[in-house]
Parts: sequence; C-alpha cells; structure tokens
Amino acid sequence: MAKASVANIDPDTGKPYRMCRKCSDSSPHPMKHCTTYRRPVKPKRGQNTEEDTTSMAPPLRTSETGNSFQDNPGSSDNVTTAPTSEVPTDTTLDDRCLPLSLNNITSASTPVGIPDSLIDPVLRGPCNDNAASPVPHDSSPSLALLTPTSHDNAASNLQRHSSPTETTTPPATPLVPSLRLMEGSSFTPSLTSTPSSHGTFSSPISTPSKSRRKRPTKADPCYGEVVGAYRGNRVLTIRRTRQSTEEKLRAKRLKQGQTDGLDLGVNVPKVFYDRTRSLVTQMHDLAEITGSWIHFSAQHPTASQPFIHYTSKRLRTEGGELLDNLHNANHELYQSLMTARRCDTTQLVAQLARASDKIAEVEAEAETKIAEATAAKEAAEKAATDLRAMLVAAGLPVPIVD
Repeated sequence: MAKASVANIDPDTGKPYRMCRKCSDSSPHPMKHCTTYRRPVKPKRGQNTEEDTTSMAPPLRTSETGNSFQDNPGSSDNVTTAPTSEVPTDTTLDDRCLPLSLNNITSASTPVGIPDSLIDPVLRGPCNDNAASPVPHDSSPSLALLTPTSHDNAASNLQRHSSPTETTTPPATPLVPSLRLMEGSSFTPSLTSTPSSHGTFSSPISTPSKSRRKRPTKADPCYGEVVGAYRGNRVLTIRRTRQSTEEKLRAKRLKQGQTDGLDLGVNVPKVFYDRTRSLVTQMHDLAEITGSWIHFSAQHPTASQPFIHYTSKRLRTEGGELLDNLHNANHELYQSLMTARRCDTTQLVAQLARASDKIAEVEAEAETKIAEATAAKEAAEKAATDLRAMLVAAGLPVPIVD
C-alpha cells in the first residue's frame, strides 16, 4: 500500500484525504483515486458475482491541463465531459433497464474533484435530486461491467501521457435491445429475475384439523369409571380421562379378526414390571412432596419372584410392628393365591385326564360291541343261506324274505 503523509481537507465534504506519493503519475491525486494502489471493491449484496470480483475498480481520470486536485479540489474546470452522443438521453424505461456497454463508460465521463458519495456508481457522473440512475437498484450491473481489462487500462495510460491536452473517446456501441438480449457475451449479465423476500408471497398450507378429544363429565363419563376405589367404606368415584388399555387391545384384536377375549396378546411379566416401576416412581414423588403415608404391593398370577411393594419414608418411620404385620399379611395373601391357583390348575388337569380315560374306555367298549354285532349278523346270514340250500335240495318251496 502506498504511504502518504500529506493530508488535506476537502472543502465539499469537510473530510481529510491523503495524497498518493508513490504512483508514477506526474499529477497529484488522492490515494483513493490512485490507478495503481486502488483497493479492490467488495461486491454489494445482491449483485451478480459470477464474473471476477477481484479486479480493480475503474480509476478516476484527471485532465493534464496543469491544474491539480490539491490546488483546487472543488473546482469543476478539471472535469472533461464526453460528447453528448456517447450516452443517449432519450432512452425509455426498457432501455434504461438493460445492461450498459463498456464503451459507454469512458475516462472522459468520469469527473474529478467530486467525492465518491456524490458520484453515481453506474455512470460515474454527478448525482442530483432529479438525476436517477439508468439502472434500477435491484438490477445493478456486476463489477465486471465497471472493471476495464488490462489492455484498456494500458491504452488509457498511454493516451494520457501522449496527449495531455486532449482526451479521445472510442465510439460507443449503440444499444439495441433485441441484439443485446441475443448476445452471448460474458459481459452481458442474465436478466433472469431473482427471487426476493418482498416479491414472494407464501400461502399457508391447509392441514386437516384433528378431532377434539372427548372430555368426561359427571353426566357423561365417556371412558367409564375406575372400579375398586374406596374412601373408607364408601365407594370413591373416579372418572377415567382416557380409554383403558384393555379396551384398546380388545378392539385391536377384534379388528384383526381374533374373537377370543381371554388372551390379549400381552407379555404379562414385562408389562407388569414396566407399569409397576412407573407407579412406584410416582408414589415416591407424591410421598416426598406431601409427606403422606403410602403403602403399595402388587403381584401377577404367572410370577416366579416375590411380590413388589413400596412403603413411604414416613410410614417406615412411624409404622412399627403394624407395618411388619401388614407386610407379612401381604406375603401370606399372595402366597395363598398363587398356591390356590396352582392347586386349581392341578385338579383341573387331573379331572381332564380322568375324563379322557373314560372316553377312551367307552370308545373301546363300543368298538367291541360293534364287532360282536357284525359277527352275529354274518353268522345269521350264513345260516339262512344253508337253510335255503337244504330246502332246494329237498324240493320244497323256498320262502321269499324281504
């Protein structure tokens, strides 16, 4: 980066600027307008960045008439304007929306002595209240359109040193909308409209509304009531808020074509352990929050392990011998139920075996009687045949038996 120690105050903007002292150009100029040490311009958001954005921005040209920017920064005598035929003034809105050609951006159309904040970024000319940019803000050309090639830069430098008093401008290419749209040049950006946040309207997608779940009331307990809840000797009415799991399983099996209502297709030990663990956790939380006395025990018919029970901390502390008696009573209750169930099962199996034996005996006796009756029938038929033969031999008439 070029070093500069001279700082001047711009009378138009009131801001200091630094003069370039390392450039080979003989005329003094600000560092930000230097051709050699100009910083690369970062692309603005929304501009087309498909072309090379690391190229240098077009430098501002100064006329070689002897007047420097330092002597009179705000003077307009140093500005060399291009002929009016370079940029058409009677362009319509459609022509102004088309991309500009490189030939329209020349060194002569760039004024000197006006800060960048007052210079139009497209035409490099002064802006006023009534002068609008020929290119809308939402479709500004990319940096590649404003960046001259190395060949153009060298030609402009040679032209400045060879003819200090004159500035020649190459002929401008006329803007023909039909031809510009058909060209395949890399300098012609695509006119494809890009989506914008303010131009896109998103309509909400209609989703089917879910059916509202029924709420049980005292007049209509739609999911039934809990059976077996008591408060002392009185029945405690508790309405269910959801359909019971048993009803869901029975409806599912009925839908699958299984009409047997005894087997619900449930892994009893697994379901029992999972649900019991959840109940014990909730009861522990309830006992810790309220400090209540809670005792809970449970066992399932096919269990091979002792029953599960829970006792709250306060009940364990204050229960004493009565709690031990309650625990022993629960153990005897579940043990007797399991034994009775096993005994009932054994008795049923024995009765089934005895019934099967009786059925087998009856079937064997019936088969024996059937065999005896068949043998007696065959013997009677043989005797009748012999009797007919004897009657025929004796010349006696043979009776006809239906």
